[in-house]
Amino acid sequence: FCDLKVKIVVISLPFRHDRRNQIIEQFKNLNIDFEFFDAIHGKIERAKAYNKVEFSSRSKKYLSPGSIGCIASHMSVWTNLLLSPYDCFLIFEDDIILEKNLSELALLLPKYPADADIIYLGSGSKKGWLNMKNISTNISKPFTVRKGAYSYILFKNGAIKLTTEIKKVNIVCGGIDSILGILGMRGKLIAYHIIPPICKIDYSLPSNILNFSNKTKIIHEIEFK
Repeated sequence: FCDLKVKIVVISLPFRHDRRNQIIEQFKNLNIDFEFFDAIHGKIERAKAYNKVEFSSRSKKYLSPGSIGCIASHMSVWTNLLLSPYDCFLIFEDDIILEKNLSELALLLPKYPADADIIYLGSGSKKGWLNMKNISTNISKPFTVRKGAYSYILFKNGAIKLTTEIKKVNIVCGGIDSILGILGMRGKLIAYHIIPPICKIDYSLPSNILNFSNKTKIIHEIEFK
């Protein structure tokens, strides 16, 4: 990754051995060094999650425990970045499938604008819906990204902005991707997006985030206990 000091972090619930084993195997095959971050689960550790983020009463009512834990987990990783000697973290969630080797990413990074706070490596949104503005064949500037925060590079300047500005976002519905999208729309976070994405989501893996608008979503058994 050029001259940057980069750490690769995979956010993963400790009890999701199925997801972790898949990540370990996938990254081993690609010779990628990484660390797991033990995610917070809003159902199991609700108080811990609430201590990380100032959720409104509406948020606590409408967001699922999984969504709350996911937000708190990402925030914890941002804080870790600020306290670390690294220039940036490459942050994955544990249900991604890499479609390209990260060596391609290393070639693209020097071409990115120096003002980048965050670079999305993938999202589930369509180009038109995102109102993306193409900067080059490999770089676009999204108006918003609200379909997954499963893969992104966060620089220290971005982590500073996020940890400051997230308290000003009234989180009511949607998850961590909505928060990032709102801050991008407000001009509080300078975001770019790789074209084409380097990874996608494996939807065959059960989720720990309930979404009642998606009836086909596979939910992990712990969410029903």
